[in-house]
Amino acid sequence: MGIFAEDLINFGNLMEATIDFPINQKELESVVGASVGLEPHMMDVVVKKKFLAFSKDYKVRLKEGEYFINDRKAGKRAVGFDMLLEKDIELLPSTFEIIDKRPYLNFWPYIKASELYLKVPNQFKERIIIKDYEIKKDALVLKLGVQK
Repeated sequence: MGIFAEDLINFGNLMEATIDFPINQKELESVVGASVGLEPHMMDVVVKKKFLAFSKDYKVRLKEGEYFINDRKAGKRAVGFDMLLEKDIELLPSTFEIIDKRPYLNFWPYIKASELYLKVPNQFKERIIIKDYEIKKDALVLKLGVQK
């Protein structure tokens, strides 16, 4: 009985635990498909914007939000951002999905390709969710957990 109770406690701890999953700037650029700049709680996505006959680098500024999509059937684990200038939303790369005038970035393909995913027990792999995220000066850190 002691082993069974101990297993239940460990299982409960696993269900409540969050794991930091950092994505550095270079990796984030490959996910986004454009250059990015990171500051605490802010991310700049550098895109080309046309001015008359010229194109110029333009920074679309995104701010941390509290918006998440954890849809197992659709294979999405995405985070949503607040925009500083809503008119810039159409300038974002196609890797962003626009839902309710808010840009979302799906990290599920990146998470599945990571070494961390290989270490997760099989019964929990499809139940991984994004609980929160934080933008730091050198990385975007996803807070991953297991859906109950």
